[in-house]
Amino acid sequence: MKNRSATRFAIHSILFGSVTLGSLGNLSGDESVLVPPSAPPMLLAPANEPTSLDDFPADSVLTVDTPYIARRIEEAAEALSAGSAVHASQTEMVRERYDDGSVKVERTVTQDAKGNYVNDGAYRMYSPTGTLVAEGRFEMGARQGEWRRVYETADATLLSAYPYSEFEAPFVSKATFDADNLNGSWVISDAQGETVSEIPFRDGLRHGKAVWNHPGGQRMYEATYRDGLLEGVMAEYDAMGNELTNHTFEDGRRVEREVEYFRNQQPKTEFRYLSAQQTLKQRDDWWNAKPAVYETAGKRLKHGSFVEYHANGQKKTTGTYEEGELTGEFASWFENGQRETLGHYQTGIASGAWAWWHSNGMRRAEGSYANGAPDGQWTSWTPEGRVAKRQNYSDAKRGGVARNRYPAPRRPSSANAQPRVQR
Repeated sequence: MKNRSATRFAIHSILFGSVTLGSLGNLSGDESVLVPPSAPPMLLAPANEPTSLDDFPADSVLTVDTPYIARRIEEAAEALSAGSAVHASQTEMVRERYDDGSVKVERTVTQDAKGNYVNDGAYRMYSPTGTLVAEGRFEMGARQGEWRRVYETADATLLSAYPYSEFEAPFVSKATFDADNLNGSWVISDAQGETVSEIPFRDGLRHGKAVWNHPGGQRMYEATYRDGLLEGVMAEYDAMGNELTNHTFEDGRRVEREVEYFRNQQPKTEFRYLSAQQTLKQRDDWWNAKPAVYETAGKRLKHGSFVEYHANGQKKTTGTYEEGELTGEFASWFENGQRETLGHYQTGIASGAWAWWHSNGMRRAEGSYANGAPDGQWTSWTPEGRVAKRQNYSDAKRGGVARNRYPAPRRPSSANAQPRVQR
């Protein structure tokens, strides 16, 4: 409303001689500029047209259709339009210079909604000798589209580290941005145009297969990322293409296999683990050629199938862990090879039907678990096969029958003796 009042007053003032055209550029600012000048403006008009309101007879009826008034309104509108354009057009070219006066940076800036100046448009940076070393484009302060920067080895710590140290400077770094986020491939090449590394990104995070090369183009490292974390195979190769190491990752955790042996070198246990997670602490900084920083979080967890052995080589237990919790079928055997236990776990809790056997092969007990606790009808037998006990745990839960004790679910010898009961 303030600006509308100023505009209305300005038109009125231009028509009736209380403001100069030169002050119109400030109309959208402080209204104090509308103080009448000491002398009225000279408004040019055709020779046969009045030059001021004083030239009209006292009894004249003036309307917007009166030529003089119509011309003054048109001129006022043009003046206000020009003043508004001057105020709105705040795009400028800024040049930063070295001490000797040569141009270091050329960039286009404009004002945002709050009046702050932000980069908007072409950006170029030059070396002291005038060589173009960086270029790209901003959109209201955010990098957008393709960017390119040239580095000497001393310009970034990354470039003096392996494998970049094996290549010849200067290095050329190219990347694509979307709203200031890396989106696409970040490629670094050497003075000969050979690709040293190529890392794909999505929304500012590493995403896809990244590759680092030996001089000559043979791959050196290969790793796959998903939303910033290692996922899948990471491998290292020599200059001849032979694989040196190979690791698999799941959500930033390295999949590990660990085997323990008896003194006679007979396998005792074989477990698989997920290492502590490598989480993203700091994103990749393209402009300064600083790679992402990761830190370790959480703890090592059993994950995947496992097997334990008796000293004589017979299997003792088998099963599966999922991120530290027993899941799926679990089985155990006596040292003579006879089955001892068969059942299931669900997220670390005994679940469903379970069965036990005596070492002579006769069934020892059977029943079901619900949420880690015995449930329904249970039966046990002697080694000769005679019924020893029967118990309905559904009745026991209702308080009708006292509980009898039956074998607890068997777990790996490295785990706790009793199952975890869900609370």
